[in-house]
Amino acid sequence: MTSVSVDQSGAFTPVATPLASDDVVDVADIESFAVLDALVSRDRIVLRAASCSDGRVFGLARQLRRRGFNGALVVEAN
Repeated sequence: MTSVSVDQSGAFTPVATPLASDDVVDVADIESFAVLDALVSRDRIVLRAASCSDGRVFGLARQLRRRGFNGALVVEAN
């Protein structure tokens, strides 16, 4: 599993520390903007995708930032 942090400008940084399981949200479970809106108040979100080729994870990361999420945003995929 590869993890990268996505900063406010969209730049990626590798993440070496273990990720807390309560921060993890599977991209397959996000089916509406209401789900994204419920995540915006968190301090950290780990978006998990089954594969790096699953483009949904990056679109969802962008939507979270556009909706006002200012916390730590991590993308995790194989």
